[in-house]
Amino acid sequence: MDKVEVYNRFVQVEQEFQHIGNQFVSFYTAARLEISNEVMKLIESAVTAIIKNSNESLDDHLIKSLERYFDIEKIASLPKYSLYNPLVRLKFLKRNTNKLLIKEYEYHRQLRGLLKEIKAIEISLKTLRLKSKGTEKFKEFTEIKYRINRLLDYDLRKEIDFYKLFPIMFAGKKLDKNHFLSLINVNHDLYHWDGTKNNTMNYIRELPDKIDFKTFYDAIFVHKIEHDLDNCFFEILMKEHLDLIEQGKIKPFNLLEKIIGQPIPTYTVAKDIYGDIVAIESNKPNLSLIKGEK
Repeated sequence: MDKVEVYNRFVQVEQEFQHIGNQFVSFYTAARLEISNEVMKLIESAVTAIIKNSNESLDDHLIKSLERYFDIEKIASLPKYSLYNPLVRLKFLKRNTNKLLIKEYEYHRQLRGLLKEIKAIEISLKTLRLKSKGTEKFKEFTEIKYRINRLLDYDLRKEIDFYKLFPIMFAGKKLDKNHFLSLINVNHDLYHWDGTKNNTMNYIRELPDKIDFKTFYDAIFVHKIEHDLDNCFFEILMKEHLDLIEQGKIKPFNLLEKIIGQPIPTYTVAKDIYGDIVAIESNKPNLSLIKGEK
């Protein structure tokens, strides 16, 4: 690109950034508020379910604490309230958050596209001789990439931890089997997406009449009774599982490493400010001493 083309593209990118950046900030602010409000409704629903399904009277100190946030008299006046209700809200919240994440991804995609444009312009600048005024102007322009990276740190997934909501969903209580099954879109396919045989209906017939959290976890995460195309609860449990792997609390490859007799190589990827991969480094394996047979 010559100087005129570079200047024109610079102006276009700057205008696009202002437009996309302002739209994204407005979207993100509204989405955060929406999620926050729905989480409070969900917690209120869970508290209501716990109170209405408790066989023991609540501690006075606990009631006073809850009264700061919820209308306990209104909750107490309800004839009944099922554990099913907060789980319905949880599923609604997860689906709605997924839709918001799709919109967020589209904004991130556009912002990353601008980073690539900035990189291309900066490469062109290296071949051009600019006057001092032009140099200063382009310094301001290149600062946009840092502002874009700050916007890319805005991540709605950081605003809510769905898995941590499960303890207040059950709180030692059990869910009716029929209510549990009405919560999910049961997978009636003969085979799962990965080709494995689907034994969902046999498994469901063996489920107890009352579902605690462990049974819920096994049904959703281990036996995958939700349909592959509508599996909100499985997504929540899988994310928690992956987070534990990333934190090193779960090591899924240990057994495989013992079988093959050598560590599985892993790598750390480094990216530059433009989002491009600039380095791939091999991680040091976790070696353990194996005693030989005598």
